[in-house]
Amino acid sequence: MKGINNFRSLTVVLVLIFSLLLGGVSFTLNSNANEIPVWDPDTVYHGGDLVFWNGKIWQAQWWTLGEEPGTTGEWGVWRLYEGQPTPTPSPSPTPEPTPPAGLREWDPNTVYVKGDLVHWKGYIWEAQWWTLGEEPARVCFRQ
Repeated sequence: MKGINNFRSLTVVLVLIFSLLLGGVSFTLNSNANEIPVWDPDTVYHGGDLVFWNGKIWQAQWWTLGEEPGTTGEWGVWRLYEGQPTPTPSPSPTPEPTPPAGLREWDPNTVYVKGDLVHWKGYIWEAQWWTLGEEPARVCFRQ
């Protein structure tokens, strides 16, 4: 791993030297453009550089070294990257309605007669005639 870091450091130095010699031509060194590096306190970042830190993508506003993203305040060097999607909160589950007091839950093993009221799947159902084992959504009950 140390050899790879030394190679990267040498590559960065060579690119900087060639950049200065060629009059400010900028180069981007990123073997995988889809990966954003994790912030490293020992790395120099320039304006526009992106880093990943504490679950967020940050963008440097100018040259910086050792300033932790998210700790520099509103006027600091790091800003949340604008291209970052805002997470959508998951909706809270809707609680299962409970039957009104005195109203029983529908039971397939109970005989119901015309006019009996039951609670089933969040609704109150009225038996239309004598029934046993027929779900309230069938013709024997009405909402």
